[in-house]
Amino acid sequence: MPHKKFILGQYFTRKLIAKKLVELLLKYADCDRNVRILEPSFGKGSFIQVLKERGFMNIEGCEIDPKLTAKPSDFFDLPLERKFELIIGNPPFTKFNLDGSYYYKERYAHKLPKPDEYLVNSLADKKRIRIENAFILKSLMHLKDEDSTIAFILPISFF
Repeated sequence: MPHKKFILGQYFTRKLIAKKLVELLLKYADCDRNVRILEPSFGKGSFIQVLKERGFMNIEGCEIDPKLTAKPSDFFDLPLERKFELIIGNPPFTKFNLDGSYYYKERYAHKLPKPDEYLVNSLADKKRIRIENAFILKSLMHLKDEDSTIAFILPISFF
């Protein structure tokens, strides 16, 4: 069995990096301190810590690893009715594709939203969808409206 970090795609965000992304976000996005925020794979909680330090309190997070949280929760089980003005984080990414990973194949392949826009189509229209793309697709479905924002750290292979 491969190493758990590799299977789950866990690459924890250093607090300095989280601070920089939040600074950029505050510079370019119109965010008041009451916006609803989601961190879909919070890991060690760097983004949540930084956001709280900046006065944001309406923050929700998901993390599947029981070693990192007392109440594990799976982002892909979050009902699509839950909407957020800001979704921020460092989604997992692995060299495995969803259909090639024994861990993700059973859990997520059937939970992806149905594509209906250009970006969604381009992310899903690959022979093998990668886990970071699945996080982006589902995050798009959780945005409250067209003024909502997603700020993710992504692997260079995404671009």
